[in-house]
Amino acid sequence: MKTCTKCEIEKDNSQFRGSKTKQCIQCEIEKAVNKMIEYKSTNIGLENLDTSLEKIILRSKYLISKKLISLNEAISLVNEGKAQVYKSDTIYMPNHEDESWIVRYNVNERDDHKCHYCGEKGNTVDHIIPKSKGGEFSEDNLVCCCDRCNLEKDNLSYEEYKSSWLLLRTERYLKIQQKTQNQIEAKNILIKKQTNKIPNVLSKQKDKYGWN
Repeated sequence: MKTCTKCEIEKDNSQFRGSKTKQCIQCEIEKAVNKMIEYKSTNIGLENLDTSLEKIILRSKYLISKKLISLNEAISLVNEGKAQVYKSDTIYMPNHEDESWIVRYNVNERDDHKCHYCGEKGNTVDHIIPKSKGGEFSEDNLVCCCDRCNLEKDNLSYEEYKSSWLLLRTERYLKIQQKTQNQIEAKNILIKKQTNKIPNVLSKQKDKYGWN
């Protein structure tokens, strides 16, 4: 067990990225998302970009990507609406992955990281109106979900899956039971075959070594 220095909650070691990290994974994600939101919402305008600099810092992709670009290239990105000025020496170029990461985080926080369908721990999000049926990737159309429910729901609508949830789980349970029973039967058949071989082996050993 280990205590996170941010939330001050004692958690299992699996909730930390490594033995040397002081903050839990959840707090690290929260910090990263808040930083992205800060960059996304800050735009001090092109007039505040320091034109005396030859190189400008470009930040993008979860703020992990950081590189130097020419002043002219930075101005072009801002004029084209692809980036915004975060500081006099830094521009930020948000992308779809940044946006989706923030949305996923907000949905999981809103739903307390519990699967909307089965109530177990959720680790992904699910469309209420499926994407294939025109559903948008927005907080209003997403719920926290576990991998199992997400896989089962597939292309079903929210109402279809909710109404058939118990039936799907029952079918899944029966399939697992049948698989387990088949494995037991196969194991018993193998044991029986091996047991039937024992007398023959003993007989050969008796003939070979003269056992009584």
